[in-house]
Amino acid sequence: QAGIVSLLPTNSILPDPAQPRQLLSDKAIQEIGEGKQTPAAALKEWINQAKSKQAAPALKKNVQELHRLADSIAKHGLINPVSARRIPNHLQAPEGVKYLIITGERRYWAHILLQIEGREIQEGVETQAPDRIKATIAPEGISVRAHQIIENLLREDIDAIEKANGFVALRQELSGLDPTIPGNET
Repeated sequence: QAGIVSLLPTNSILPDPAQPRQLLSDKAIQEIGEGKQTPAAALKEWINQAKSKQAAPALKKNVQELHRLADSIAKHGLINPVSARRIPNHLQAPEGVKYLIITGERRYWAHILLQIEGREIQEGVETQAPDRIKATIAPEGISVRAHQIIENLLREDIDAIEKANGFVALRQELSGLDPTIPGNET
């Protein structure tokens, strides 16, 4: 139900391929969306890339930050639920996937990391597996890109390119263009 916090299986949610700020590469997100790779396999590959001597410092930093977020979630639970929307009819998704993340992609990946590591989440006196994530389902008709740009603008570490990509995506949405439909990309 829209607006209610629910525990959704992580395997029913995927990152939005048109999200202006993604943790993993566009190629990895595309392969996950096409069912060619699981989120866990893609995340393992991304983490292994960061271990390479040639890895960019930004990649190494992103992996460290994801580990810190996962540690926090494991210790305290997920304080801010992710928000998700039902997958639009024109998008293909792997079987069982019903939602795309609007906000909280890093929190989603932290849950996937906890699954890979076989860790649990301790929230108060309750312990739960990370294969379910707190999420609110956005009502139909909301401005998805506005939600994404607002959340990302509140982050201190967003750079000018990411801001610009977010505003382009918002402009497309407000113009009635869906960047997930071929021909509507920037």
